[in-house]
Amino acid sequence: MAVKFESFVKQELTRLGFKFEETRKNFTLNCIRGHDKKTQSLGIRKRDGVAHCFGCGESWSWNKLAAEIDAAQLDPENTDVVFDDPFSILADQQDEARIYRGGIREPPVLDEWYGEWRGFTEEFLKSVPTYLWWDTAQWDYGGQVHRAYWKATINGELKGYISRRLDKEKLVKYKNAAGMSSLAMLFPYDLCPQSKCVVLVEGPVDALRLLFHGIPALSVLGTNNWNQENAGLLIGKRVQYPIVCGDGDEAGYAFNEHVYADLLTDFAPSVFPAPPDSDPGGMDIKYVKLLKKIVDGYRYK
Repeated sequence: MAVKFESFVKQELTRLGFKFEETRKNFTLNCIRGHDKKTQSLGIRKRDGVAHCFGCGESWSWNKLAAEIDAAQLDPENTDVVFDDPFSILADQQDEARIYRGGIREPPVLDEWYGEWRGFTEEFLKSVPTYLWWDTAQWDYGGQVHRAYWKATINGELKGYISRRLDKEKLVKYKNAAGMSSLAMLFPYDLCPQSKCVVLVEGPVDALRLLFHGIPALSVLGTNNWNQENAGLLIGKRVQYPIVCGDGDEAGYAFNEHVYADLLTDFAPSVFPAPPDSDPGGMDIKYVKLLKKIVDGYRYK
């Protein structure tokens, strides 16, 4: 009787004495490079054995990983091991895709998130929720790209998806769902609580970092995407005192000026400039704490 591939991998890891955790879609263990002493950063995907370490960034096929850990490799013609269809799309993802209008394609196959990233805890990232996407669609951009993947919803309605590279490369850093408009979109709209004061930032990770520290924040998804429909979304959040916080560069300063001027019609806005050559997603924690004090002052005004 044929053995499912995930069972084969589990047998090999157990046989070799690896300590590993198991989720619905992955096996997680300490990286074979020996750098992760506290957090298991190496994930092995059950359906095809593709492995990636979010600590050192190295990736392996199952056979390449097996060669390094002395596990059994697989002959492509081996009929004793059955692979799941690596191109299947989960039923719940197909249901979400049917909500789309305007040509937005179905989402890719997503994996369950695991581990810390950029100072975010695993618990917070799962609560967003965040998924793992092994993006193999654009080989022109250096091969497989590993991305964090988020749903973009407005009042419960799925508008599209947003993804960001997990490495430090800037080529195609963000990649959104085909057919999704970045206009009339604030992220993560449904995660951000109603508040008199909300901080408006450029990028999704900027907003998530501020939310992680208890600051209501929304991303405009770029410096040039602010428009009056976004202002309407702020009204829906009962916002009175928006704070504009662009990146600490020329584009960010222009963002602050443009959004602040546009908000004057309906709100009482202010500007909190990020430190030079920094952004809300990476600025020193002392600036985050200062911003929180300012926001809390408005929230209880």
